[in-house]
Amino acid sequence: MKSSGIGNSPNSEFLDVKEVKRLLVKIRLTRKGSNKQPFYRIVAADSRSPRDGKFLEILGYFDPRKSPQTLQVNIERVKSWIERGAKPTERVEKLLSKLM
Repeated sequence: MKSSGIGNSPNSEFLDVKEVKRLLVKIRLTRKGSNKQPFYRIVAADSRSPRDGKFLEILGYFDPRKSPQTLQVNIERVKSWIERGAKPTERVEKLLSKLM
């Protein structure tokens, strides 16, 4: 069985598994709603999972169809995830800049 190179062998110079998991978390949008009536959740998710797949935590939501657009975010949890190394996507960064 081959080593994945993530720190399985004691002589490995690669990243520790905990460091890799920390680097792979993204804060992004996941689409919900029916056809042509989308709304989005802001979630912390593993960057390898699909857009609407597994996520670690729901951080808020965004509804672009309402007038005015609705944006609700748990800022404390977002800051906590960012401190732990999560990277927000470009769209989430734009949405968060409206609140911060």
